Amino acid sequence: MTVLVFGGSSQIGHFLLPALCERGEPVLALSRHPRDAQAGLAWIEGRLPDAVPAVKDVSAIISFGPLQPFADWLAQASLPLAPRVIATSSMSAETKRASPVPAERAISQQLRDGETALAAACARHAAPGRCCGPR
Repeated sequence: MTVLVFGGSSQIGHFLLPALCERGEPVLALSRHPRDAQAGLAWIEGRLPDAVPAVKDVSAIISFGPLQPFADWLAQASLPLAPRVIATSSMSAETKRASPVPAERAISQQLRDGETALAAACARHAAPGRCCGPR
């Protein structure tokens, strides 16, 4: 089965992709820009949440990108299997919750809303999901 990665060119993704490939996992990574394929790694061009090509036979989905657009895509994606889902959030979801700065409180709320949306999207697919962050 294939592992689908969003944010494969991010700081974390840069290290994850080779590790997945070394394990022999077929990897499909989404990028907003064309990229060259490598052994065990195919890139697809797209953009969250509504310009992601259809994927099938995905056993796991990992996202290091923006949480809410990922949750929005996952909620409407057609996934015949129930893939494992892992996404990253931010400590700002908690550390900025009570900030005296309104914009920071808004960021905190946006992150927490994304975490909630991700949990709902995973439930829709009966997919085990994990949001790696402060909670």
